[in-house]
Amino acid sequence: MGCTMEDRYLQIERIPWTQALAARVESPSIWLRLCLLLLVTILSGCTINGPSQHILMVNGLGNPIDPSPNFFGKHLSSVPFVTYEQMSEAQFTHHLDEMMTALIAQAPDANGKRKALIFVHGGLNAAKDSIARAEKLHGLFKEAGYFPVFVNWESSFPTSYFDHLFNIRQGRRVFNWCCGIHDIPKSVEAVAGALVGTLTMPFYLATDLARGILRAPVVWYALLSKADRASAISQATTAESTKQLHQAGRAQEAASFEHAGAIAIIQGADERRGFERAATVIDDANPLKLLASVIIDAGGTGAWDNMIRRTRTLFQRDADFESSNPPPIPSGSLTRFLDHLKKTIAENGGAASWDITLVGHSMGAIILNEIVRDFPELPVSTIVYLAAACTIRDYHDTIFPYLSTRNRTAQVYHLTLHPEAEVEERSFGSGAPDGSLLVWVDELLSNPSTALDLTAGRFTNLVATSRYTPSEIRERLHIRAFGVGNRLASHPQTHGAFSDEEFWSCESHGTLMEIVSKEPCKR
Repeated sequence: MGCTMEDRYLQIERIPWTQALAARVESPSIWLRLCLLLLVTILSGCTINGPSQHILMVNGLGNPIDPSPNFFGKHLSSVPFVTYEQMSEAQFTHHLDEMMTALIAQAPDANGKRKALIFVHGGLNAAKDSIARAEKLHGLFKEAGYFPVFVNWESSFPTSYFDHLFNIRQGRRVFNWCCGIHDIPKSVEAVAGALVGTLTMPFYLATDLARGILRAPVVWYALLSKADRASAISQATTAESTKQLHQAGRAQEAASFEHAGAIAIIQGADERRGFERAATVIDDANPLKLLASVIIDAGGTGAWDNMIRRTRTLFQRDADFESSNPPPIPSGSLTRFLDHLKKTIAENGGAASWDITLVGHSMGAIILNEIVRDFPELPVSTIVYLAAACTIRDYHDTIFPYLSTRNRTAQVYHLTLHPEAEVEERSFGSGAPDGSLLVWVDELLSNPSTALDLTAGRFTNLVATSRYTPSEIRERLHIRAFGVGNRLASHPQTHGAFSDEEFWSCESHGTLMEIVSKEPCKR
């Protein structure tokens, strides 16, 4: 098969490490580089054997990546010259066929339906880490009665911010943005684009730094007042506003958190002991947090915007808009996988013979919403949002019409941190501003216009805005905030914990697995 212009661009961007190494063999520092690379390999720990037939791996352009080990049987990332190879068209087609064959052969049958689970991780995940997670979780999901598929997308901070500085301008790659000249060779356009990206990078960096400095008082106010605001909303939510939440003209619906015709809402207990609360008060006085907030605001906003962009290129690549002969359907790798899945289901018993569960952690919720919008015909029985980073508006605009008109049986679960755990989470020791990633998004990285533009994965945001849920779907919505405190070891206490093996494994806590599978762990 010939090499397209798109393939050439990708080869320029991500050449194999062996070619890059050979090209630098004349360099006087090559032996130092080899020694460092060997040291990194030795220190990288045990080999990860990612379950390739259960992984759809995609780069920042929406192109498929080979999830196989990329360095002598090991998985390495963020190392010079070591990358994951992009699949050719033939390789990706073969990989999809293998995934579908494995799905048909291995999907467990329960009550006459084959069960599959699609898990989408969130932002700030390196490729190696996402494969390691798939290795740990795929066996647990299989034991629980699912054929798991992991959507591993490129969402690490370094690559996202690098693209923001060098490669993306106004939603387009610099390789296809800079010149406004038609019918010039792609190689010339690529070189010109790279030059434009390099020359404009200092201005983007300076703008980010200026943003962080000039916005510092605004950010500090938001961070210093977030606990008070969260506590006020939480108290209102669990008192009068909760009583009014499900009324809709029927007084009996205001009597309980869980009852027929109402959203099931559970808020875990605050089990923090005195010394835990005291440590929080002392930690809040750390002046490094204010300095770190400037840095996070400066660099995090561009990276966050680019991660949002990457959730969309999973479905529709830039190449779809740049080609004079666009494909019949969007060519993003996830779109193509879901199209294959739809056809496989149709050819193997139809929707009535399948049961699909969708699970999205953090930014994975944004991707889940797109799946529901683009492929509403999939036989989805359960949608699980784990600390969802999508906006409440995105959630409402997607799930409300979907449950009302396209899927009248699916159940939706929102699992969140306790409001106090949300605002008091610590990162980088205690040097970064308190708060989970969702708090950072609401207060630093985004610019919400109304309450509906806040993140849906914070209990206080979600419950306060759920009063406008259509009455006919309330009974199928479930919102649970876990408890807070060191004594509640089986409850997630941090944003990242929703992807931790211990909360999925029945040999450990198994808290999340019990909720998703609706079955108690067998211990």
